[in-house]
Amino acid sequence: MKRYKAMTMLCFLFGLLLCACGAPAEPAASESEPAASQSEPAEQISLTPVTPFGVSGSKASAKEGFYWFSTNPQAGGNIIYTDYSTKTTVYLCNRPECRHNDETCPSWFDLLGGDLFLDAKGEHLFCAGWVNSEQEQTQVIWKMDANGENREKLYTCAPNESLVDMVISDGTSLYFVTGVAGKEIGKINKTLKQIDIPTGKTEDLMSYQEMEWLVGAFENELLILSSDGKSYRYDAYSPETKTARTLFVYDINAISQPSGDSIYLLEPITDGTAEVLKYNMKTGEKVSLCKEVPYFGSDTTIIENIVDGRIVIHASDTRENDPEKIKHYHYAVDCKTGEMTDLPLTYTMGEVTDFVPIVAGADEFFVVISGTETVKSIMTGTDGTPYEAEGTIFIYSLISKSDYWNGQPNYIEIDNSAIKQS
Repeated sequence: MKRYKAMTMLCFLFGLLLCACGAPAEPAASESEPAASQSEPAEQISLTPVTPFGVSGSKASAKEGFYWFSTNPQAGGNIIYTDYSTKTTVYLCNRPECRHNDETCPSWFDLLGGDLFLDAKGEHLFCAGWVNSEQEQTQVIWKMDANGENREKLYTCAPNESLVDMVISDGTSLYFVTGVAGKEIGKINKTLKQIDIPTGKTEDLMSYQEMEWLVGAFENELLILSSDGKSYRYDAYSPETKTARTLFVYDINAISQPSGDSIYLLEPITDGTAEVLKYNMKTGEKVSLCKEVPYFGSDTTIIENIVDGRIVIHASDTRENDPEKIKHYHYAVDCKTGEMTDLPLTYTMGEVTDFVPIVAGADEFFVVISGTETVKSIMTGTDGTPYEAEGTIFIYSLISKSDYWNGQPNYIEIDNSAIKQS
């Protein structure tokens, strides 16, 4: 078994060939489109992470559906939208005559890959990607309505600047970090920025170094994780007062992830087990949730997700240094009771088997990768001659939360016919 991240890169390299130029002329019924946001009274929303760490997420989850970015084999790529109520997938475009392969389509970008996210209110969709110019590549954040219309550039990085860490939002602003390589090899100078979503006005809040990371938020404070090589430290930074306070310090061999008002840790007990701890940022209390969960080091264990009141963990036992003898564990720990549950669902891609990951969620369902599919697409050669090529794409399915937690593969099919080539 290989990790999910490796599988994601494989499928990306194959091109996610669903977005063929020969797609049907009527790819999307307008009733399946996410509605453009309506003006509502201003509401105060706590700071909320809206991207995974590294700003590397080609998917964004909303209440009514989820967005994902797919490479178009002709050129660029498209934003795809899956509607939970109709269980259908469409281009983020409501133009029946559109071919979805150039700048006239609101779903199309001149990008091979785009990182998607929504603001904390879900009113605006954002796409971050690298734009090629004659001289160099530049990273850009685009802002658009939830239905893809009214697209505009919100932030353009300087030529030597790139997005790092993650993006946080309170609905009216985005908080993100840019990095610039320093003069010394391996040194990165980071700047925490705040950008006003309606106007695009940007303010630099603070500077920090490569061993400090923006990793989350708690109420009205941003969470900064730092390391001195011997331990990790969480600080809470207030964008309003521009001051920071230390929350707590933990061992360099442990791994952690914040969620809600807590930070969850896996602290090693032996070379094959760890204790799951919960640190409450409001009270400062640290409690043990579960002891002796599978854990074989911070380099082979990840907290994959914290969702639906559970910590999802993926661990690999590589202690025998033999690829044939690697053992993989996929399990969840209840955030309240500490109960540990195995998560046995798997899917295959050729000869590779991996655990089924959660990629988005609604009230009663998860969106998961349930398998892969080989699709054909018409490509254009360097001499302009069309030819047929095959690629492998992920199959996204719905599954009830109870079935996922109980390991029951009762997948609900999502209709992708609107984006498949005719």
